Formats: sequence, C-alpha cells, structure tokens
Amino acid sequence: MTLKRQNLTGDKSNHNPQAGSGRLGGIGDLHKRGEHATVVAFNSDTFAATVKTESGRTLSGVPCLRASPGDVAPLPIGTEVLISYDYGFPVIMGCLSLPTSNSPNTPTHSITDVDGYGGNGFNKATLPEGNFRRPGEPTDLIPGDWAKVGPEGNAIAVLGGGSTILKSGPLSQIRTHLINDLVEIISRNYRHITDMGEFTVRNDAGRVNMSFRGASDQRSEAGPDEEHWTIRMDMGAVGDMFNLQFTTSKGQTLFKFHVDASGHCEIYGVNGINISSGSRYKGKHAEEHTGNSEKTVGGNQTTTVGGTETRSYGNTVKEIIGGNYECSINNDWRAVAIRDIALSAGRSLYLNVIGNPLATSPAAVFDFTNGSWNVNIGTLASIPLTAGFNMTAHNSDINHSVVGPGKIVNDVPAGSVINNSLLHFLNTNNAPNSVVLGGSIPIGQHLVMHEALITYLTTLHTMLDTHTHLIPGTATAGPFTVAGITGPGTVPGVFASLSSAFPAFGSKVALVTF
Repeated sequence: MTLKRQNLTGDKSNHNPQAGSGRLGGIGDLHKRGEHATVVAFNSDTFAATVKTESGRTLSGVPCLRASPGDVAPLPIGTEVLISYDYGFPVIMGCLSLPTSNSPNTPTHSITDVDGYGGNGFNKATLPEGNFRRPGEPTDLIPGDWAKVGPEGNAIAVLGGGSTILKSGPLSQIRTHLINDLVEIISRNYRHITDMGEFTVRNDAGRVNMSFRGASDQRSEAGPDEEHWTIRMDMGAVGDMFNLQFTTSKGQTLFKFHVDASGHCEIYGVNGINISSGSRYKGKHAEEHTGNSEKTVGGNQTTTVGGTETRSYGNTVKEIIGGNYECSINNDWRAVAIRDIALSAGRSLYLNVIGNPLATSPAAVFDFTNGSWNVNIGTLASIPLTAGFNMTAHNSDINHSVVGPGKIVNDVPAGSVINNSLLHFLNTNNAPNSVVLGGSIPIGQHLVMHEALITYLTTLHTMLDTHTHLIPGTATAGPFTVAGITGPGTVPGVFASLSSAFPAFGSKVALVTF
C-alpha cells in the first residue's frame, strides 16, 4: 500500500524542496524520509525487527524507538509500523493503525467488561470517516482512556473517571476506583504468597474452597522450600464447611475447630479448652442444643458456679460413677419425687445427722402420707451374723407412735425378740385387751396383777382358816343334834400355809403399773 499525501493548498505545481518546513516533511519536501512497513520477523535477543516495506524491500535488524529505557515490547509479526530514514539508518518510529473494516464478524473483547460503555454505547462513532477498530482491539474505550492491550485481551488500562484496571481476563483482574476509594480483586482462582505462607481460593469443577497454609517460623516451617505448615484453614468444599487447625510441624493436631455442612461443630484442644464469658451490659453465656449432646472428659473436671445453678430435664437423668460420689452442702438439701425413690447400696448405708441441740424439732423426720415403711435386710440364703438392723440412741429416746387404728407388728417365726432394757413400760390404759400374748387367739385368758391377787388370796385364806358362823336352828349330824356356833377347820392354818407360797409365784422381771 502506498500512502498518498494531499496538497493542502490545492496548488499542483512543483515547489522548492526548501520551501515550507524543509526535510522534516513539510509541503515543500518532495522526497519522503520514511515509509510504511510490516513486521515479518523479530529477534528477541536484539529487540530488532525484520520488516517488509511498502516498496517491497526487506530490511533486517531495524531497531524500535522506545518511550523510555524500560519500555520493552517485542513487536508481533504482522504489526504495521512507520520507518524513518532521517537518522542515517532505518528506525521503527511506532506502530500504525490503518483504516480497516468494522464488520460485526471481527473478534471483539472489552477492557471494562461493562455493557454500554465506550464504543459499545452512546459514544460509538457513527461517521464513516476515520479508523475503525482493528481485529482483537477493545470495543469500549473512549477518548481520554489509555490502555496497553495484549493479544489475548489482557490489558493495563487507565480510564476516565479515575478507574485503573490490571486484567488478564474477566475473572482475573484488579480494579481501583477514585469513587469511594474502592479496590476490587476479581478472580476465579486466587493465590497470595507471603513469608508466613500462602492464601488461596480454588474452583475445582464448581467445588470452591478458600484455604490458608502458614506457620510462625519462616526458617524451619513457613519457607517456600519448607512448607511444614502449622496453621491450616479450609473453608468451603475441602473444609466441609470450615476447618481450622493448629498442628506441629509434623502434622500432629494441637487445636481444631470444625463446622460441617450439617451444622455439627467440633472444638478440640490437646492441652484443654478454656471458655470465658463476661457479663458486661447484663450479657450472659448461653449454650443451646436442639438435638442430642455428648460430652467426654478424659481426665478431671471442675465446675465452679458463683451464684445459683438451675437444671431442668425433660426426661430421665442417669449417672454412672466409677469411683466415689461425694456431696458437701453448706446449707439445706431437699429432694422431692412425685413418684418413687429407690436407693440401693451394695455394701453399707451410713446416715449421720448432727441436729441442732437448741431446736425443739426432731433431728430426722420421715413422713409417710400413705402406705407402709418396709425394711428388708438379707435374704433367705443370708448368714444370720452378716445381716441385721441395729438402732442405737445415746442418752436419747426412741419413740414409735401409731396414730389411729394402725399396728406395730414384730414377726419373728424362727427367732426371738430380745429386749435388754432395764425397764420395759407398756401403757395399756387406752383400751381393754391392748396386750395379747400367745398370738391372735379368739378366746384367750387374761393376766392379773400378782400383788393384788396375793393380797386378795391371803385375806381369803385367813378368813377361811378362822371362819365361824351361827347355826340358827338345829342340825342333825349323824345321831346327834347340833346347835350353836361352829369353830375353826379340822386342820387349823392350812390356808395360811398356802398363802406363804404366793410370793414365789410372782415374776421377777415383769411389772404391770397403772
């Protein structure tokens, strides 16, 4: 293609070559000092191009004019450039964007990835004159924008309105905005490497996970040639859903906090876990389990409550204790059961009540509104000496009271009831026949007061020994007629002899009083 210049003055006559602006290419310069060319090869070692000019010549080793020493941009094959010969050797002055087609089939890509911006929106050129977008060039730039674009659409762009974009693709870019001082990092997969470790976000066929691998010692753990991570965090598909661990450099878990997709939370500490909650602004520490809960303590457990503790259970409470159970209460202990209380001791049951010596109420009270109190000791196979019921009261009374028609029954069919008390008082004044010996016999014999009976019998015997009586008439005793007063018995004093034996009949250990 040959570039043709227009005579801006409309004068078609020849001009003096020195007229106008001279050798720099003014309207008076009839000889061109450069030409259009196309890059056909590029040497990346020397950063020099091989070009084919519009006149058909091939020039090798053509250098490029740079904007600065750090401007390094090898030219792709096919790039259209301008060649200058003003410096004694050909120099590529820059790239040339020639008019081309604006066909809708031309490949497109965007800098902003925003619909309706720049050339795609209201700022799109409608005039047929001028250059159109070249294949692969952005469609959304407007005058005032600056962009450095790669062949795959990757770009560095400084846009009007205070936006700066560094991008390789729609999902791999960094944007900064003057408005609201906003910084955006947009990525499908992300990796950040520091001296502490690496932070990554990965998309594995739709399974997304954010992870961090790090350590506190760069020399032996966190260096890029070490990767003996002691801090491990995963949130997402790999973490299921969140998993935070602190480990040794060999991967042994020291602490773990894990929450899975079902909502289950696990907290583990190899050397214990301390949870502290303040009460500022009347705040409180709350734990809520809507389902089952399981707690395992491998060692000792200590619980300290400074105030009142209230526990409410909707069902059965079971405790399995492998050792002793000790309970120390500084005040009162109350237990209420709506139904039954069952207490079983495999060996001994010891109850010690100190009581208040100044109080008038009993030290221990058992109240039974209905039913009986049964005490079963031993079995039929028990050895007699290994089972028993012992009640000892030191300088105190033991009272058994039954109010109403109740009974106190001692049933010992194969043994004895032994009472070693100094005195045994039975108050039987309330009802007749209140003491029955020998069992429940419908017709039995009553006991008497021994001393009163002796007095009665002695008086009776004396009267019998000394009795006399008048015979008002005559009586016939055989062939004789008897009249007058009778005398003592045939054997005087016989009843008095019998009365002397009465004291031996009395009991030495039983006494009846009223």
